[in-house]
Amino acid sequence: MPSVLVSYNEKQVDLAKKLHVSQQTVVAWEVGRAVPSIDTLIAMADYFDITINDLLGKPKSISTSVDLSQMIDNAELYNKHLLTNRDKRLIKLYLEALFYDR
Repeated sequence: MPSVLVSYNEKQVDLAKKLHVSQQTVVAWEVGRAVPSIDTLIAMADYFDITINDLLGKPKSISTSVDLSQMIDNAELYNKHLLTNRDKRLIKLYLEALFYDR
C-alpha cells in the first residue's frame, strides 16, 4: 500500500480523513501492523479509481494458456468416470472435427 500513496502523491492524513480513520491507522497499514477491512479496501480502490488487485499489488492477469490436447492427455477423470486412452482419442477426434473448417 505505500506504493499507492506515493504513486498518487497522497498524504497519510488526507487518506485518513477520506476513509474516516486515524493517520496512525494508515501508518499501521503501510508498515504491515494492521490490515484494512474489505469495506475499507473497496473505499480505497474507489478513491484511487483502481481495482483492489491493483491496490494490493496483485498482477492484472496470469497467462493460463494451455494446449487442450495436453490437457486431454493428462486428464484421468471426467464426471468421476475414468478416461481410457480410447476415450481421449475420441475426444480429440471430436474436437478436430469441430474445428476442422476454422
